[in-house]
Amino acid sequence: MTASMHALIAARLGRADEAEKYFRDSYRPFVRGPFVLFSEKRTLDRAVFTTGAGGILQSVIYGFGGVDFDDWDGIAKAPVALPPSWKSLTIRGVQHNGKRYTVAVTKDGRTVTPE
Repeated sequence: MTASMHALIAARLGRADEAEKYFRDSYRPFVRGPFVLFSEKRTLDRAVFTTGAGGILQSVIYGFGGVDFDDWDGIAKAPVALPPSWKSLTIRGVQHNGKRYTVAVTKDGRTVTPE
């Protein structure tokens, strides 16, 4: 799970290349077929490691998507660093204080729109 947190932090610092490397390192060695299960260790394929999978989601939503919450203004917009190999990222159904939002990130920036 460490690599996924490094990906999140690198994305928040605007280091897109570094964030993408950490992101790949956070899941590639741990994915097991045929059902694409996420194991806790590189050499263990008997368990599903949901905490590690959660770390990957956090790196995408809070890192690459730049989603952050502010109790006063709704969704605060943290810096965005889309990985160089990605064209865009859309996160639908982000909920905060009873409202739902769609966050769309491209190379040109990010938009947050109410649903």
